[in-house]
Amino acid sequence: MSTTHHHLLPSTPQLIKASVIAMSVASVILVTAVLPAEYGIDPTGLGKSMGLTALSMPNTQETTNSKAPAANSLQTLTTPSPAPNGKYFPAVLKTQMPLRNDELSLTLQPNEGAEIKAQMRQGDQFVFSWTAQGGPVNFDMHGEPPNAGDDFTSYWKGKQQE
Repeated sequence: MSTTHHHLLPSTPQLIKASVIAMSVASVILVTAVLPAEYGIDPTGLGKSMGLTALSMPNTQETTNSKAPAANSLQTLTTPSPAPNGKYFPAVLKTQMPLRNDELSLTLQPNEGAEIKAQMRQGDQFVFSWTAQGGPVNFDMHGEPPNAGDDFTSYWKGKQQE
C-alpha cells in the first residue's frame, strides 16, 4: 500500500504563480533576445545595444562557377528570411540567369542624396547589403517601371539609420 504525502505537493495557487512567473520570464527573453537575434525585430532597442540584431543580418552566399554557366543550368542563391521589410522569402531561389556580384562605393555630402537603379524583370529577386559611415542616413528602397513617373512601390524606408 502506497501513501501520498499531499503536504509535499505545491498548492494550486503556488502552481498558478509559478506558471505566471515562467511565462513572464519567457516573454521578456523572447522580446529582448530571440526576436532581435533571429528576426531583426527589436521593439525595446536592447537587442541593438547588446549586439543581437547583428545576428539576424543577411549572410548571402552565392554558388558560382569559374566559367560562365550554360544557358540551361540553374544557379542557387540563399536569401535572408525575413527580409528587412518583414516579408518572408524562400530560403533557396533558383534562377536561369547568371548571378551578378557588383560593388559600389559612394560618398555623399550632408543633405545630399543619390538614387541607385537596377534593371530587373518581373519576378526577379534583388539581394543586397549596404553600410553607411559618418552618421545616420535616411533611405527609401523602392521599385518602379521604366518611365513610370511617380508610380512606384515602396519596399523599405528608414530614417536616421546608422
